Amino acid sequence: MPADVHVEDTRSRITKGLPSILHRSDEWYSFSENPRSKPGFHILITVDEKSYTPARATMGADHPLAWWHCVGKGRAFYSALGHGGMMYTEPMIIQLLDNAMSWALAESGRSCSADR
Repeated sequence: MPADVHVEDTRSRITKGLPSILHRSDEWYSFSENPRSKPGFHILITVDEKSYTPARATMGADHPLAWWHCVGKGRAFYSALGHGGMMYTEPMIIQLLDNAMSWALAESGRSCSADR
């Protein structure tokens, strides 16, 4: 379903080179608990539910799609973008995943902190 995706943290190395807003089609997962409400979760990308019809899978005004957080001494990156195989040929998805891998490698061996 087409929707508007917002890059919330445009200064993150993970979102470097991505437009601040883009219109794309995907399967918009919703989560039973908003990751923003969890300590140490850093939201990177959201979807605007006003730009599509979420039906029962609504999260309301705040619908995160990509974030990172600390797991012990390491880092975890999560993205709910890219549910179809062809989506992994899209420049935006490739850029996001390339950035996330580069970010994780650069942070390797450093103590994990929610404000990085």
